[in-house]
Amino acid sequence: MKLLLIAASLLSSSALAVPMEVITVIYRSPLDYALYQQNAEMIGQFNAELQSHIMDNAHQQLTQMQTHFNQSSLLTQQVRIQVPIDECQPTPSLALLTQTAAKYPHLMR
Repeated sequence: MKLLLIAASLLSSSALAVPMEVITVIYRSPLDYALYQQNAEMIGQFNAELQSHIMDNAHQQLTQMQTHFNQSSLLTQQVRIQVPIDECQPTPSLALLTQTAAKYPHLMR
C-alpha cells in the first residue's frame, strides 16, 4: 500500500512540474569573438552615420524649399505699373476702370 501511495505522489508531482528552460551556449575562439565584436561595432557606427546623414539631408532639403519659396513669392508679388490713361486706347473695360477710379479714388493709389 505504501508503495502505491509513493508511486501516486511521484506521478502527481511530475505532472505538475513545469519544464525547465534550455539555454544553448556556444563557445567561440577569441578570433571569432573579436570579428563578431568588430562587425557589431561597424554596423552600429554605420546606422548612426546613416541617421545623421538622413537628418542632414532633410535639413538641407527644407532649406532649399524655403529659399525656392521665398524667391518664387518675390516673383509673384503684384507689380503696379502706372500708365497714363490718355495714352491707352479706349475700351469698355478701360471706361469701366476710369469710372471706378473716379468713384473710388482711395482704391487707386
